[in-house]
Amino acid sequence: MMRRAAAGFPNAMPSSCAPPIPAAQAHRDAKTFGRLTAVLRFMGVLRLMMRCRAALQLASLPLLLALCLPTASAAAEETVARLGDREIGVADLSDYLARLPREERAVLNEDSALMFRAVRSYLVRQMVLQEAEAQAFDQEAEVSAELERLRDEALIELYLQSVAEPPSDYPSQADLQAAYDANISAFLEPRRYRLAQIFIADAGSGDGDSPEGETELRGAARLAQLLRKLDEGEETFANLAMTYSDNADEAQRGGIVGWLAEPDIVPEIREAAIGLGEGEVSDPIRLEAGWHLVKLLETRPAGALPLSEVAGLLTERLRQQRTLELRQVYLAELLRQNPVAINELAVSKLIAETEDQ
Repeated sequence: MMRRAAAGFPNAMPSSCAPPIPAAQAHRDAKTFGRLTAVLRFMGVLRLMMRCRAALQLASLPLLLALCLPTASAAAEETVARLGDREIGVADLSDYLARLPREERAVLNEDSALMFRAVRSYLVRQMVLQEAEAQAFDQEAEVSAELERLRDEALIELYLQSVAEPPSDYPSQADLQAAYDANISAFLEPRRYRLAQIFIADAGSGDGDSPEGETELRGAARLAQLLRKLDEGEETFANLAMTYSDNADEAQRGGIVGWLAEPDIVPEIREAAIGLGEGEVSDPIRLEAGWHLVKLLETRPAGALPLSEVAGLLTERLRQQRTLELRQVYLAELLRQNPVAINELAVSKLIAETEDQ
């Protein structure tokens, strides 16, 4: 089967698994924050993992894939997992997913394996939270102070986000057009080709035990048969791709690869594509893994992407910029209404004391 890298198509990086939780030494007699954390890990982690594994067995793939758009009745009735006496339902997980960044939600919706890992992470963290509360960890003096600090920081940030939120109708179409015109160079792209191909692998149809020369001859025979059918013209390129291509994904799409920027195509295929007219098929192109027959479907000359294709990205950038501007305006007005006077000598003394510690 054709490797996408061999044809100039970028591969997605595999997701790496999360590293295991490091072991911690429990010092039961100390009353410091570090001792409390160590005790929590030592006493709770193994139990958390055992209980979480049992809880995760209750979740089914169809249910997890429906989390982002659950029905009201499902949210009220379905239980995904149980953590001790507490039930975790679709509504709980839906709320959790809804708080994730939009880009992250989009990735999870497209990859069930990543969705499982996100749900597993949520359940494990809920286990840890439940265990910490059971041990009254949040009532320890140092922990309580740190939680209060984190609460204050979160409240400040959420409030600033609320007062600096741009109007829902910003940016207007005129704003988008003006930003597009002012930054046209940022949207330039090279010449692009919309391609389809049929890939015949050297050993793609072999049984694994055949000598290399035999499997190569078998691939060459399939290629010759394919070329005869193309010359006869009785079957379309798309139908032949579905029958002959050793790239399963492309075969299902009738050989369509999609749009590719000229610099992203491997040189041999790029050279062939440049010489084709729209609708024409190249001669067989021999690469390391096998043969490629490339059909040029459409071309797009070098130039700027149209506004319609970049409007979403441009809207997001403009709203981010306006948010920063509104935040600065708000803070400036707040300082104007509440002037700040700083005792520089006291601050210098504080710095000196801190350095001596």
